[in-house]
Amino acid sequence: MKRGRHDEIIADDRISVLASTAWFYYIDGLTQADIAQRMLTSRATVGRLLQEARDTGIVRISIDPSTLATMGLSRKLCEHFELEDALVVPRRTGSGSTMSVNRRIAIAAAGYLERYLKPGAVIGFGWGDTVMNVLFSIRHESLDGVTFASVAGGIDRYSREVFAQGNGVQAHLQLIPAPLVVNSPATAEALRQDTSVTRVLELSRTAVATITGIGGTGTTGSSVRAGLYSPSTITGIAELGGAGDMLGEWFDADGNVLPDATSDRRIGMDLAELRSMPHVIGVAAGSDKVTAIRAALRGGYLDALVTDEETAEQLLITP
Repeated sequence: MKRGRHDEIIADDRISVLASTAWFYYIDGLTQADIAQRMLTSRATVGRLLQEARDTGIVRISIDPSTLATMGLSRKLCEHFELEDALVVPRRTGSGSTMSVNRRIAIAAAGYLERYLKPGAVIGFGWGDTVMNVLFSIRHESLDGVTFASVAGGIDRYSREVFAQGNGVQAHLQLIPAPLVVNSPATAEALRQDTSVTRVLELSRTAVATITGIGGTGTTGSSVRAGLYSPSTITGIAELGGAGDMLGEWFDADGNVLPDATSDRRIGMDLAELRSMPHVIGVAAGSDKVTAIRAALRGGYLDALVTDEETAEQLLITP
């Protein structure tokens, strides 16, 4: 005979049954139905045995303290910036992982996005390396019947990369066939009237969720690498008070749009419309993005944020 956590007497044969049931469920990963079939009993009985194993201390559930820390940060971000949700990826420990921060948050965002992936659903997506990594990271089986519609131009830059991916997302994409930023307001206006552009934008307006990256004013970011802006242009935008951009539209530290930056030369949804869309999810991380992310949050453009632990900590420090 042995004593459980609450000092009740438990027969040895009962302990064996409880331990076996717990092992099948928590270690072997069997379902309650599988266990019931193996033990020649009912699923309800298996459920009661698992509960008893927890109550008597045979099963003790612990949560990784690092996960608790990120949960706390998530809650604080939601409270501070009035978000619906925040997902914070824990910081890397040890030297084993070589995965980049952007790749890690993209994988986390793909898992988060799956709650909206149902047959018939439309998901909007913006421009950026991290956003495309999110699309590449979605499980193939979650793509069935889902359409991804771009909310801004410039996605054709990723065409070769998209078709090289193995999850099959390319078959579900509807892309705006135009650059993100063109060389004149007149060209932009003409493209905005093109039916091939308006068709995709109208589709993106039916999205149940929209995922977007957030750009900063660093001169080595993806927009500079892609040739959208020169380093001197980014520096000039920063001098105008620019803190960051989404969908090619720049805003200041309080999230107010800067019309003198590139707003009249963009192709795609503007930030005022983005703000009105349901479940807008921002995905970004890095100390060079903190000012831009904070500004986007202050502007009320996001309903949810996916970031990493270091970035979350910096966002909660009032400048």
